[in-house]
Amino acid sequence: MADLDIPEGVITAWRVYVAATAEVSRQVELLPRGFDVAAGKASIAEEPYAELAAAQAAQHEALAALRALQWWETVDSEHAGVVALRRATGPQDAV
Repeated sequence: MADLDIPEGVITAWRVYVAATAEVSRQVELLPRGFDVAAGKASIAEEPYAELAAAQAAQHEALAALRALQWWETVDSEHAGVVALRRATGPQDAV
């Protein structure tokens, strides 16, 4: 695969999406484990789920903004675009 010319705006949108995805993962880790709830060792509070829902909404918005960029029309496939973005941004920005 030839290296793709990736505009800075696409890289920025990718990084926003990666950060949003990391935040969703962080919020999930904060939730009580199901077997702890079942065993009575933890309870289900609304606040963590609301924060998770907000993080998921931000992730969805970031993905929609990323996918709306015209740059995707220049790549052979979605996979090729994601690979190019991962190569351009390095492992710290991997999803």
